[in-house]
Amino acid sequence: MPAAACASATRGARLYVMITSQRTWCQASLAACAVLLCVSGVAAQGYRELAAAPRATSDVDLFTVASGAAIEHRFGSIDDIEEETGVELGGIERLPGEATDIAALELAEGRFEVFIVDRNQSLWHSWQQPDTRAWTEWRQLDSATKRVAVAREVGGRVELFVIGSDDAVWHRGRGPDADFGEWHRIEWLGTQLSAAAATGGGFELAVIGQDGAISAQRFGADGQPIGEPENLGGESYDVALSSLPGGGYSLVAVGTANDLWERRVVSAEEGFRDWQSLPFGAERVALAETDTGLALYTISNGEVAKSQLTAADAEWSEPQVVLEASAFESELRGRARLIIPSLDVDQDVPVTIGLRFNVDGTVAITSFPTVVTERFDTPFGATTSTISLPQSGVGELRRGDGLLRLPVTLRFDQSLDLPIIAEDGNLGLDLSSANADGKPLDPATGEVSLSAQGNFEGDGSTNPLDGQSCQVIVSGRLTPAP
Repeated sequence: MPAAACASATRGARLYVMITSQRTWCQASLAACAVLLCVSGVAAQGYRELAAAPRATSDVDLFTVASGAAIEHRFGSIDDIEEETGVELGGIERLPGEATDIAALELAEGRFEVFIVDRNQSLWHSWQQPDTRAWTEWRQLDSATKRVAVAREVGGRVELFVIGSDDAVWHRGRGPDADFGEWHRIEWLGTQLSAAAATGGGFELAVIGQDGAISAQRFGADGQPIGEPENLGGESYDVALSSLPGGGYSLVAVGTANDLWERRVVSAEEGFRDWQSLPFGAERVALAETDTGLALYTISNGEVAKSQLTAADAEWSEPQVVLEASAFESELRGRARLIIPSLDVDQDVPVTIGLRFNVDGTVAITSFPTVVTERFDTPFGATTSTISLPQSGVGELRRGDGLLRLPVTLRFDQSLDLPIIAEDGNLGLDLSSANADGKPLDPATGEVSLSAQGNFEGDGSTNPLDGQSCQVIVSGRLTPAP
């Protein structure tokens, strides 16, 4: 969108450049474009990552990463916790800092420990203190982490699993009342992972490889791998692993089309059963074993829903929304580059773009004020340039692959009217991260690049702008990231 505005401005500049062969007017229009693009929009708040940690006395606490990387702890009311009744997620507290991934476990008596990865790939943890339930300050565990998972086995040992900045799986353990030990690297490259306590002791780990296939690995109570990873196949973006009611495991994976698939282990002798399709989809998944069965939490279009499994041979219940998405503001701050090959123009300007990210994945421009430039001189007299947005289409954001698209049409009007040559016109652009020179949205950093190429549609029968090609590239960071 901002690029489009700049493109429109360049378009008017292009008219004068074509007439006079001077770039100064193009630069003046670029400056006008920079003013035009400093607009704020309104967008939609949603959830991007989540961890589900069972509480021994009741149900499950949720730890989420919301749009903008905000960290939230969702729980029952304080009275619910003290009376050890069911959790309704009526309580909320926001933890300081920002995160791109999150994991959590219960320590004891309804106290939790949280592990996060920040935008700089640093790994931190914080825990609630026994008497006050106040959270400790964040303490750093690593500085080269992309993804994190954690589990505690029946003997009390906690194992922390991560995917490092080298894409390899690393892990370190902590015994009861002890500190974490040394990191151990496994020659196993991955993109996502999930861990659970193993039946009878030890740990189970599921990792999505760089080819999208899932592998499972067993670890002993001492944290050492047992045997070789088992290839479970599939092509997945996210994975969750947990114990089943009565024993065994459930592994839920997010497929390439945000469809959900599950493989279960009902008995050790039988091993993992074949993949089964679930009748609903999601973008992110988390599993948690509870007193009433197994809970599956999903994120879809920014909303968190819960489904329940009451027995190892049962079916998942219909998902019920437990956390709704809501309005959320974001700005794309960066630079817009304008390229007009026929005029040998290649310049950029700083931009700030406001957008609305709706819950259903659509993107809208909610405000785009008309901008009138300061008066400047041309060979034909003084003029001002008025840039407006007469039309904008429905954009889209696909969080799965980071596609962001913004279709716009911009109007460029000159206050100076010439008797023979028309000076005004429109420029239509379909700005997209999927176009050449674009870059998908990085949910961890908010960085994205949008690109588009379009042809001016000049007014009148004689208009030097008509049919001329212009490319626009907008690169910057969405803050907060949607």
